[in-house]
Amino acid sequence: MEYGSFVVAAHNLWVPDWRVIITIVGYWSIAKGAGLLIIPNFVQIFKPIIGANDVAYRVGGIVWFIIGLVLFYFGYAA
Repeated sequence: MEYGSFVVAAHNLWVPDWRVIITIVGYWSIAKGAGLLIIPNFVQIFKPIIGANDVAYRVGGIVWFIIGLVLFYFGYAA
């Protein structure tokens, strides 16, 4: 299931801190991997919903970019 299980196994912290973002991304990866194993055409199911709207891809990319910047900042500032 991708690398989410490794992230959760190594970093399962539920603290009111920035480090919980890593745990949430790990669980998100596990859910995505399970969805791809259970329903192989998982992406194609949502393609008509999201594919018709390029804004969804841009917003998703911006959200992941911001999460990356936050993790980069706290990872090197701490």
